Amino acid sequence: MVGKFVYFQGHYILDAVYDMFLVQHGMMHAQEVVISGSSAGGLAVINHLDYLNNKITKRAQTDPIVVGIVDGGYFMDVPSMGGTNLLSQVYKNIYLQQDVVVNHKCMKFYEGRLPLGQGWKCLMPQYSLKFIETPLFLVQSFVDAYQVKEVMDLSCIPGSDKHGKCTESDYKYLKSFRSRMMTSIQDGIPNYSGYWLVSCTLHTITNHDHSWIELTGKKRTLRDTVLGWYHTYVNSTKGGGEGECK
Repeated sequence: MVGKFVYFQGHYILDAVYDMFLVQHGMMHAQEVVISGSSAGGLAVINHLDYLNNKITKRAQTDPIVVGIVDGGYFMDVPSMGGTNLLSQVYKNIYLQQDVVVNHKCMKFYEGRLPLGQGWKCLMPQYSLKFIETPLFLVQSFVDAYQVKEVMDLSCIPGSDKHGKCTESDYKYLKSFRSRMMTSIQDGIPNYSGYWLVSCTLHTITNHDHSWIELTGKKRTLRDTVLGWYHTYVNSTKGGGEGECK
Protein backbone atom coordinates (compact mmCIF):
# COMPACT_ATOMS: atom_id res chain seq x y z
CA MET A 1 0.00 0.00 0.00
CA VAL A 2 1.38 3.39 -1.00
CA GLY A 3 2.36 5.55 1.97
CA LYS A 4 1.94 2.71 4.46
CA PHE A 5 4.58 0.91 6.51
CA VAL A 6 4.78 -2.83 7.02
CA TYR A 7 6.21 -3.87 10.39
CA PHE A 8 7.84 -7.25 10.98
CA GLN A 9 7.58 -8.26 14.66
CA GLY A 10 8.72 -11.88 14.58
CA HIS A 11 11.01 -11.50 17.60
CA TYR A 12 8.07 -10.40 19.75
CA ILE A 13 6.17 -13.49 18.63
CA LEU A 14 9.13 -15.70 19.56
CA ASP A 15 9.22 -14.11 23.01
CA ALA A 16 5.48 -14.46 23.47
CA VAL A 17 5.49 -18.14 22.54
CA TYR A 18 8.26 -18.99 24.97
CA ASP A 19 6.73 -16.84 27.72
CA MET A 20 3.62 -18.97 27.28
CA PHE A 21 5.66 -22.19 27.47
CA LEU A 22 7.47 -21.01 30.59
CA VAL A 23 4.44 -19.78 32.51
CA GLN A 24 1.42 -21.69 31.22
CA HIS A 25 3.01 -25.01 30.32
CA GLY A 26 5.53 -25.43 33.12
CA MET A 27 8.76 -24.99 31.18
CA MET A 28 10.23 -23.00 34.06
CA HIS A 29 10.16 -26.23 36.07
CA ALA A 30 11.73 -28.36 33.34
CA GLN A 31 14.98 -30.21 33.97
CA GLU A 32 15.73 -30.71 30.26
CA VAL A 33 14.68 -28.63 27.22
CA VAL A 34 15.26 -29.74 23.63
CA ILE A 35 14.56 -27.12 20.96
CA SER A 36 14.22 -28.70 17.53
CA GLY A 37 13.16 -27.80 14.03
CA SER A 38 13.25 -29.04 10.44
CA SER A 39 14.15 -27.13 7.27
CA ALA A 40 13.48 -23.42 7.91
CA GLY A 41 12.55 -24.41 11.46
CA GLY A 42 15.98 -25.96 11.84
CA LEU A 43 17.58 -22.77 10.61
CA ALA A 44 15.53 -20.87 13.21
CA VAL A 45 16.95 -23.14 15.92
CA ILE A 46 20.48 -22.23 14.85
CA ASN A 47 19.64 -18.53 14.68
CA HIS A 48 17.93 -18.27 18.07
CA LEU A 49 19.28 -21.13 20.18
CA ASP A 50 21.60 -19.09 22.38
CA TYR A 51 18.95 -16.43 22.92
CA LEU A 52 16.34 -19.00 23.93
CA ASN A 53 18.82 -20.83 26.16
CA ASN A 54 19.50 -17.58 28.00
CA LYS A 55 15.80 -16.74 28.25
CA ILE A 56 14.85 -20.18 29.58
CA THR A 57 17.67 -20.50 32.12
CA LYS A 58 17.05 -17.00 33.48
CA ARG A 59 13.35 -17.69 34.03
CA ALA A 60 13.66 -21.32 35.14
CA GLN A 61 13.29 -22.35 38.76
CA THR A 62 15.58 -25.28 38.02
CA ASP A 63 19.00 -25.51 36.37
CA PRO A 64 17.88 -27.01 33.06
CA ILE A 65 19.95 -28.57 30.31
CA VAL A 66 19.07 -26.79 27.04
CA VAL A 67 20.14 -28.18 23.66
CA GLY A 68 19.07 -27.92 20.03
CA ILE A 69 18.42 -30.47 17.30
CA VAL A 70 18.62 -29.15 13.73
CA ASP A 71 17.23 -31.23 10.86
CA GLY A 72 17.82 -30.15 7.26
CA GLY A 73 18.48 -26.54 8.21
CA TYR A 74 22.14 -26.24 7.23
CA PHE A 75 21.69 -24.14 4.08
CA MET A 76 24.97 -23.40 2.32
CA ASP A 77 26.20 -20.20 0.69
CA VAL A 78 28.34 -21.59 -2.13
CA PRO A 79 28.52 -21.04 -5.89
CA SER A 80 26.09 -23.15 -7.90
CA MET A 81 27.13 -25.28 -10.88
CA GLY A 82 26.79 -22.08 -12.90
CA GLY A 83 29.00 -20.11 -10.54
CA THR A 84 26.27 -17.98 -8.90
CA ASN A 85 25.58 -17.88 -5.14
CA LEU A 86 21.82 -18.33 -5.42
CA LEU A 87 20.80 -18.08 -1.75
CA SER A 88 22.94 -15.18 -0.57
CA GLN A 89 20.88 -12.50 -2.32
CA VAL A 90 17.69 -13.97 -0.85
CA TYR A 91 19.12 -13.74 2.67
CA LYS A 92 20.46 -10.24 2.05
CA ASN A 93 16.98 -9.09 1.05
CA ILE A 94 15.36 -10.74 4.08
CA TYR A 95 17.93 -9.23 6.44
CA LEU A 96 17.45 -5.70 5.11
CA GLN A 97 13.68 -5.85 4.61
CA GLN A 98 12.82 -7.34 7.98
CA ASP A 99 15.54 -5.74 10.13
CA VAL A 100 16.43 -9.22 11.38
CA VAL A 101 17.92 -9.85 14.83
CA VAL A 102 19.67 -13.18 15.31
CA ASN A 103 22.87 -14.24 17.14
CA HIS A 104 24.25 -11.04 18.68
CA LYS A 105 27.90 -12.11 18.67
CA CYS A 106 27.68 -13.03 15.02
CA MET A 107 25.96 -9.77 14.11
CA LYS A 108 28.52 -7.70 16.01
CA PHE A 109 31.35 -9.50 14.22
CA TYR A 110 30.02 -9.19 10.67
CA GLU A 111 28.43 -5.75 10.97
CA GLY A 112 31.80 -4.43 12.13
CA ARG A 113 33.72 -5.82 9.16
CA LEU A 114 34.51 -4.19 5.85
CA PRO A 115 32.82 -4.04 3.48
CA LEU A 116 29.91 -2.96 5.66
CA GLY A 117 26.53 -4.66 5.49
CA GLN A 118 27.58 -8.27 6.04
CA GLY A 119 25.16 -8.90 8.90
CA TRP A 120 23.01 -11.03 6.57
CA LYS A 121 25.63 -13.77 6.88
CA CYS A 122 24.36 -14.45 10.40
CA LEU A 123 21.23 -15.95 8.84
CA MET A 124 23.37 -18.68 7.27
CA PRO A 125 24.76 -21.54 9.38
CA GLN A 126 28.21 -21.73 7.82
CA TYR A 127 28.89 -18.20 9.09
CA SER A 128 26.95 -18.25 12.36
CA LEU A 129 27.71 -21.73 13.72
CA LYS A 130 31.07 -20.74 15.24
CA PHE A 131 29.36 -18.11 17.41
CA ILE A 132 26.85 -20.51 18.99
CA GLU A 133 27.59 -21.70 22.52
CA THR A 134 24.60 -23.96 23.23
CA PRO A 135 25.18 -27.66 22.39
CA LEU A 136 23.30 -28.89 19.35
CA PHE A 137 22.98 -31.91 17.09
CA LEU A 138 22.93 -31.45 13.32
CA VAL A 139 21.12 -33.91 11.03
CA GLN A 140 21.83 -33.08 7.42
CA SER A 141 22.23 -34.59 3.97
CA PHE A 142 25.11 -33.63 1.70
CA VAL A 143 22.65 -34.22 -1.14
CA ASP A 144 19.81 -32.23 0.41
CA ALA A 145 16.90 -32.46 -2.03
CA TYR A 146 16.10 -28.75 -1.61
CA GLN A 147 19.67 -27.59 -2.04
CA VAL A 148 20.22 -29.80 -5.11
CA LYS A 149 18.02 -27.32 -7.00
CA GLU A 150 18.02 -24.09 -5.01
CA VAL A 151 21.73 -24.00 -4.10
CA MET A 152 23.58 -26.35 -6.44
CA ASP A 153 21.26 -25.83 -9.46
CA LEU A 154 21.89 -29.37 -10.69
CA SER A 155 19.88 -30.56 -13.69
CA CYS A 156 19.81 -34.10 -12.30
CA ILE A 157 18.81 -35.82 -9.08
CA PRO A 158 21.69 -37.90 -7.69
CA GLY A 159 20.73 -41.56 -7.41
CA SER A 160 17.76 -41.19 -9.75
CA ASP A 161 17.33 -41.25 -13.53
CA LYS A 162 14.04 -39.35 -13.35
CA HIS A 163 15.55 -36.08 -14.65
CA GLY A 164 18.49 -37.59 -16.49
CA LYS A 165 21.68 -39.14 -15.24
CA CYS A 166 24.21 -37.00 -13.40
CA THR A 167 27.42 -36.34 -15.30
CA GLU A 168 30.99 -36.61 -14.13
CA SER A 169 30.97 -32.82 -13.64
CA ASP A 170 27.86 -33.08 -11.47
CA TYR A 171 29.48 -35.65 -9.20
CA LYS A 172 32.68 -33.62 -9.03
CA TYR A 173 30.61 -30.64 -7.89
CA LEU A 174 28.76 -32.78 -5.33
CA LYS A 175 32.07 -33.98 -3.92
CA SER A 176 33.24 -30.38 -3.55
CA PHE A 177 29.91 -29.37 -1.95
CA ARG A 178 30.21 -32.24 0.53
CA SER A 179 33.76 -31.20 1.42
CA ARG A 180 32.72 -27.57 2.00
CA MET A 181 29.79 -28.54 4.19
CA MET A 182 31.86 -31.02 6.21
CA THR A 183 34.66 -28.50 6.79
CA SER A 184 32.17 -25.80 7.75
CA ILE A 185 30.48 -28.03 10.32
CA GLN A 186 33.65 -29.47 11.80
CA ASP A 187 35.29 -26.05 12.12
CA GLY A 188 32.29 -24.29 13.62
CA ILE A 189 30.26 -26.75 15.67
CA PRO A 190 29.96 -25.81 19.39
CA ASN A 191 31.59 -27.85 22.12
CA TYR A 192 29.65 -30.92 23.30
CA SER A 193 27.73 -31.02 20.02
CA GLY A 194 27.23 -33.75 17.44
CA TYR A 195 26.20 -34.36 13.85
CA TRP A 196 24.76 -37.04 11.58
CA LEU A 197 25.53 -36.48 7.91
CA VAL A 198 24.29 -38.68 5.07
CA SER A 199 24.33 -38.70 1.27
CA CYS A 200 20.66 -39.61 0.83
CA THR A 201 18.62 -37.41 -1.51
CA LEU A 202 16.42 -36.10 1.32
CA HIS A 203 15.63 -32.70 2.70
CA THR A 204 14.44 -33.41 6.22
CA ILE A 205 15.26 -36.68 7.96
CA THR A 206 14.19 -36.93 11.62
CA ASN A 207 10.49 -36.45 10.89
CA HIS A 208 10.28 -39.60 8.75
CA ASP A 209 9.91 -42.92 10.57
CA HIS A 210 11.95 -44.74 7.95
CA SER A 211 14.90 -42.36 8.31
CA TRP A 212 14.66 -42.13 12.08
CA ILE A 213 14.75 -45.84 12.80
CA GLU A 214 16.44 -47.37 9.73
CA LEU A 215 19.29 -45.09 8.64
CA THR A 216 22.46 -46.49 10.16
CA GLY A 217 26.03 -45.41 10.74
CA LYS A 218 28.57 -47.66 12.43
CA LYS A 219 25.68 -50.10 13.00
CA ARG A 220 23.65 -47.54 14.99
CA THR A 221 20.38 -46.00 13.89
CA LEU A 222 19.88 -42.27 13.71
CA ARG A 223 17.52 -42.50 16.68
CA ASP A 224 20.08 -44.32 18.82
CA THR A 225 22.83 -41.93 17.75
CA VAL A 226 20.87 -38.82 18.73
CA LEU A 227 19.87 -40.35 22.06
CA GLY A 228 23.43 -41.57 22.62
CA TRP A 229 24.78 -38.09 21.97
CA TYR A 230 22.28 -36.53 24.31
CA HIS A 231 22.84 -38.89 27.20
CA THR A 232 26.56 -39.44 26.76
CA TYR A 233 28.17 -36.45 25.09
CA VAL A 234 26.11 -33.34 25.80
CA ASN A 235 28.10 -32.63 28.96
CA SER A 236 31.39 -34.18 27.90
CA THR A 237 32.87 -34.11 24.38
CA LYS A 238 31.94 -33.61 20.76
CA GLY A 239 30.43 -36.56 18.95
CA GLY A 240 29.73 -37.02 15.28
CA GLY A 241 29.49 -39.42 12.42
CA GLU A 242 28.23 -40.20 8.97
CA GLY A 243 25.22 -42.38 8.26
CA GLU A 244 24.38 -44.88 5.57
CA CYS A 245 21.38 -44.68 3.26
CA LYS A 246 19.14 -47.70 2.91
